Amino acid sequence: MTYVFNVSVGPVQEFIASARRSRDLWFGLWLLSEISKAAAKAIGREHLVFPFVGADDDLEPVEYERGERVRDTDFNVVNKIVALVDEEPESVAEKVRGAMDERLRQLRAEAYRNLSSEWFDKKTAEKQVADLLEFYWAAFPVEGADDYARAREESEALLAARKNLRNFGQVTRDASDPRGWGSPARKSSLDGQRESVINKDVYDEQAGLSAAQLREELGLREKEQLCGVGLLKRHGNRWGDSSFFSTSHVAALPLLERLKGEEARLAVNGYVRRLAELLGVVDEPDATRPNVEAEGRRESRELTDTERRALQKKNRLRARTRRPRGTRGVRALGRPHPFRGASARVLRRRQTGAGEGSAAHTSQEISRRRKSETLLRAAAGGRRPDG
Repeated sequence: MTYVFNVSVGPVQEFIASARRSRDLWFGLWLLSEISKAAAKAIGREHLVFPFVGADDDLEPVEYERGERVRDTDFNVVNKIVALVDEEPESVAEKVRGAMDERLRQLRAEAYRNLSSEWFDKKTAEKQVADLLEFYWAAFPVEGADDYARAREESEALLAARKNLRNFGQVTRDASDPRGWGSPARKSSLDGQRESVINKDVYDEQAGLSAAQLREELGLREKEQLCGVGLLKRHGNRWGDSSFFSTSHVAALPLLERLKGEEARLAVNGYVRRLAELLGVVDEPDATRPNVEAEGRRESRELTDTERRALQKKNRLRARTRRPRGTRGVRALGRPHPFRGASARVLRRRQTGAGEGSAAHTSQEISRRRKSETLLRAAAGGRRPDG
């Protein structure tokens, strides 16, 4: 009998949500593609309905030899597979699960190959990776040539119901248990779902690794903890694809593309300079180049003598009318400075050569004034002030 055989591979959302680097995000999705590719190959290209595979080589895994890619394909498989099989669904599912686990073991071995077991618990990491995959399947018989649509709909409903009924396995600390990877260690810094496999000695100030060695040997930031799955995503990269843009760079890439060119560069420089002047960062304007007003841009050309003299005169006038440093940034934003008068008095005392006690004297004056105002308000309210 022929069956519509549906397969779903996971976890997808966990990989996306727990990714903190672009490398982690890419490898998590690429890993699922490789696992799904192995599942599709186990079913057989001639039985596949989705995805459509044009050649047998498309389902071959990526392979490397001494750092060189010897076999590769751009074909990717999503985490959903639909097929028409003539065998018993249980035997097909068992064969598919075995192919998925084998491919995962290969990727794990490649990721851990250059990591020293001195710095992490390899056995626990391998158990955590082996417990990673989610595999759901459902099948429904096709009773006639025109019955495929109904069988497909029924199998989809069964698969959705099966995914809602999730498997929950108890994690133990028993070394002989396949799920015995539990420990009192700290949780992973990526998702907090699994215990870290990084040895404590790594972060020891005397015998541990420096920050540079952590990044080079384990790919870790200082004090970062990773589980076996986190190490797999961090080090399970395809050879030759070791460089990735940071997430902040990817987010800013549209803006960076728009800022290319001389005109955009001049506009940005003018904006930054004008903003610095408004915030009081720039103390003295540079007379060798013009100031960019909010409505204009500085042109990339040499100034004439007449323009330079006019610019120097304008800057001198602006320097004479400059506000005191303590009130400048706040007043530029349209808000009154709460100690504007006190700051001005301190500034005048310093300019006239007042003694070292000028600032203290001003603070005492403000304190006495506040105490007097408190007493007056209390008297007006008909009660005695506290203290």
